[in-house]
Amino acid sequence: MINGGLLSLKNALSVVITIGILYLLLGWMADLTASFLPDSWEAKAFSWYLIGETTEKQEPQKVNEIFDKLITHASLRKLPYTVQIIPGDKANAFAFPGGRVLITQTLLDSVESDIGIAMVLGHELGHHQYRHCLKRLGRGLFYSFVLSVMGNMGQKEILQKPLQLAELRYGRDQEIEADEFGLRLVYSVYQETSGATDFFEFVVRGEGKDRSRWLSFLRTHPYTPDRIERLKKLVSEMEK
Repeated sequence: MINGGLLSLKNALSVVITIGILYLLLGWMADLTASFLPDSWEAKAFSWYLIGETTEKQEPQKVNEIFDKLITHASLRKLPYTVQIIPGDKANAFAFPGGRVLITQTLLDSVESDIGIAMVLGHELGHHQYRHCLKRLGRGLFYSFVLSVMGNMGQKEILQKPLQLAELRYGRDQEIEADEFGLRLVYSVYQETSGATDFFEFVVRGEGKDRSRWLSFLRTHPYTPDRIERLKKLVSEMEK
């Protein structure tokens, strides 16, 4: 019985290690593929997709003006960038493959300053710059493949949660990258950063004490107060 138990444990560990290596390898392949995909291919591949309705509120002019300033920066990838204001109960913004940026009217209502809006848009442009959208898409496909293999081997439950936590960590790292890119872009275009953390401060007020730093590892985004502090530190470095 003891030998049989040890053998079962050994087999389980072998499966865990094998799937873990496979996950890392496929994730690396997805990131590498996304990194070398030509901008023109990405733009063409996702040009067909239409994003829902547009908000009826007449505020797109200011957003478009801010967005147009940002996308003229020479450092950006050569994508057909567009911004669209959409309805939504939550203050949120998204980057969609092909150069699209979506921002909810609720978010715009929560941020008053141009720099604050520019920071949100710059953050989403950061996702495009680092090809986060494509990488997430590719990793999602490979992630589904890994879970499928695990299911066929009867080991899906063993590694599903660890793999999910690994992907959450990967997503938080992307958010940090996009934060820093957005701030640098805003500073380069506007030569100031006053108001850049407006949206994050709005988020903190909404979260109150419900958001714990220790539970952030279960979320897709970093702990908001940490994001604010990181951005303030970066501002100090840029303004030296």
